[in-house]
Order: sequence, then C-alpha cells, then structure tokens
Amino acid sequence: DISQRKTLEAQSALAQANEMSQSIVRAIGEGVIGVEAAAPHRIRFLNPAAETLLGLGEDQVIGQALEDIIQLQTE
Repeated sequence: DISQRKTLEAQSALAQANEMSQSIVRAIGEGVIGVEAAAPHRIRFLNPAAETLLGLGEDQVIGQALEDIIQLQTE
C-alpha cells in the first residue's frame, strides 16, 4: 500500500531530523535546556553544557519543574 509506505518514509525522515537536532544541541557550547511550553514548564532535555552549569545530571532534572531547578538570586 502506497499510503503506508509514504507514512513510513515520513516517520523515518522525522526520526532522522530529530536525531540531527539532538546532535546539534549536544554539541552547542552554551547551556541549552528544553522545557514544556505549559506551566509548570517541566524540563524535557538539556545538553552537557547545561549539566555543567547546573551541576546536575540529566537523570536528576528531566521531568522536574524548571523553577524547582533554577532559583533566581535577588538582592
């Protein structure tokens, strides 16, 4: 079935694009944190530079609310 083949091709292309995007984000020297758009803005991913800045590993922050991980310092 041609529609099934086109669906599989589209899924494959999307998976490849996602892989490439992840590779680029991991390679960026600046900290990158991806969060959900809706509150409480749970962390979906972060790159190694963000792990270094936060002093926390990915396994410690994925699924956590951003505001629970990053505390703004006010004077």
